[in-house]
Amino acid sequence: VEYIRLIKHKVRDDEVIQICMEDNNWIERRFSLLEDLMDNACKYTSDVLVLFVFNFPAPIYGIILPIAPRLPYNITEAPLGTPWPLPQLLDVTDELFVLRQSKFRFDDGGFKCDILEEAFTRYKDVIFDEPELAVHVEYPLLKELKVEVTGEKGCEKYPNSDMTESYELVIADGEASLMALEIWGALRGLETFSQMVYQLDDDNDGEYYINASYVTDFPRFGYRGFMLDTCRHYMPLDTILKHLDAMAYNKFNVFHWHIVDDQAFPYQSIKFPAMSEKGAYHPVNKIYTQDDVAFVVEYARLRGIRVIPEFDTPGHTYSWGKGIPNLLTECWANGKPRQIVYDKHADFGPIHPIVNSSYEFLEDLFGEIVNVFPDRFVHLGADEVSYACWESNPDVQLFMEQRGWSDSEYNKLEEYYQNRLFDIIIGLGSRFIIWQDPIDNNVTVSNMTVVEVWKDTSLWYKLPPYRDGLEKVTKLGLKAVLSACFYLNYIDYGPDWERFYLCEPTDFNAIQGEQITQFFKMKSPTYHQNHAIEALLAEKDEFVATRTGSGK
Repeated sequence: VEYIRLIKHKVRDDEVIQICMEDNNWIERRFSLLEDLMDNACKYTSDVLVLFVFNFPAPIYGIILPIAPRLPYNITEAPLGTPWPLPQLLDVTDELFVLRQSKFRFDDGGFKCDILEEAFTRYKDVIFDEPELAVHVEYPLLKELKVEVTGEKGCEKYPNSDMTESYELVIADGEASLMALEIWGALRGLETFSQMVYQLDDDNDGEYYINASYVTDFPRFGYRGFMLDTCRHYMPLDTILKHLDAMAYNKFNVFHWHIVDDQAFPYQSIKFPAMSEKGAYHPVNKIYTQDDVAFVVEYARLRGIRVIPEFDTPGHTYSWGKGIPNLLTECWANGKPRQIVYDKHADFGPIHPIVNSSYEFLEDLFGEIVNVFPDRFVHLGADEVSYACWESNPDVQLFMEQRGWSDSEYNKLEEYYQNRLFDIIIGLGSRFIIWQDPIDNNVTVSNMTVVEVWKDTSLWYKLPPYRDGLEKVTKLGLKAVLSACFYLNYIDYGPDWERFYLCEPTDFNAIQGEQITQFFKMKSPTYHQNHAIEALLAEKDEFVATRTGSGK
């Protein structure tokens, strides 16, 4: 009945249900809502949404897979040269100019900045991607784009949480000018300018055109991120760099690098090299060296993208224990340590929360991390902490008893761990993001905490709606990052861009003030599907960019 309710909630007026199963009597007996569901769905149209129900013997499970129909959407194709995402204000005229690679230049107006100079080179290659043809046309030449950065911050070295990305772009009277308060706005304006240059589909003259236009733009949300998991499925450096290019094309500004997890520890630590030597899938071929990390950070910096690494604790750390003895909690069963109890715990569990050596290690490791990754923020994970191993450990049980905590208060032990870690990060001069799980466990966190909301009924019917998570977080006075709507690793059959596009981050009962930013989360495909990322980015990034950029 729960599954049928879920499907009934998702059925649209343009969909029909088709049941595919041999034992129809079993369906009618187990799902009393089926008849009502069919009546409501079948009276509209003949387009088909297929509902598969698989019957397995003892016990019986129902698995439902909706397949969206491929409908003809009422969409008007944007004119050539329309930038994406659509700026806050875009005024385009019919007046045309021609750009020639040999005669076009960027003018920095005397503002010297390595980020800007590199962007000039990069965008000239982006704009002029074909050999120049000496063809005479009747339109005037646009010979340069003047870029002016007017703010007091000058050439900032790294993008940051306080950066300003607004800009104004004017193309008129044979001249083009781009004005921005900060270098980061200049980068977004250059991206827009490059997208506005086009070649005619029905003409082989090879010319590049741009319309006289006026653009003013600023992002809807200051945090527009994309998460890539490169630890469960290792991805080569080249794939990550292509990913950063795609982010820049869509004006995303945060690369959330999920770099380590239970399955593997590919980050090559300076202080603790044994962690990747023993915890990575391969100690040489499947790691990210310090040079690799520095290259990614630099590549992202030049594109105005922050790199926020995730080092998730106390759970999701099984690979950590391979290189650091006595770091993880020993799980007990039948009076013996390091025992696997299926459906409960492995031989080792989360980081041991009651010994000082754990926190001494964490201070050393994160002391390195905040120096290697220059962003002010680090993602601390904190999700899916299973209490089962802690509950089985006699030392942890004694610690709980000494603190006066009952067997039902392991969230207090989680709180004890998290706040000691928070103190370490704050002491290192950094800020932090966590997943929403501690909040759901009624763990009291620092008021400096940024909470990422990832749970939603679209991921699993037993999870709460993302709006509930956002409401709970913001009512605590904390800032929120939303990722629940944007899981690319969940495959839909048919158009799924609509779901990404229609998710409205501010659609919840919020307190007054700017308490929410938006985040686009992707879990990586399997290793042999690295090239599929490029297709995913091309198809799906753009629709979410409209919600995080201008909202149009």
